[in-house]
Amino acid sequence: GTVACFTVIFVFNLFIGTSDALMAPVTQRAFHFGPLEVSYIFLATSVLFVPLTFVVIAGSKQPLGPLKSLRTELVNKGHTEVVLKLDHLESTFEPRQPDSGRAHWKALARELHTQLLAEVPAIDVSSLLRF
Repeated sequence: GTVACFTVIFVFNLFIGTSDALMAPVTQRAFHFGPLEVSYIFLATSVLFVPLTFVVIAGSKQPLGPLKSLRTELVNKGHTEVVLKLDHLESTFEPRQPDSGRAHWKALARELHTQLLAEVPAIDVSSLLRF
């Protein structure tokens, strides 16, 4: 999840930094490029890699992130029975399940949302409806 995203982006930035240090002398010696041509190369790599960075970030978002923060809030406020219900719902979630399975999961999430509104009205449980 978050650690994997951080690691990928960190390694990617390390790669860019290393490329920066090596590209100028190598291209100058091999192709007789000056500083302007090297800048064009970096422009081209930036145009390619900046959108790819956003793709990595978007692809690594956890679909259950809002549920995990809701769970943490419920645990902190001592609602252990409600946490057990949430854990059961979370354990049945499959991100790549067919539409029929996802519809069933959404129905369970809505049902739990209604129960939680009655049991713990002081906590925002709207994250259950974001799927």
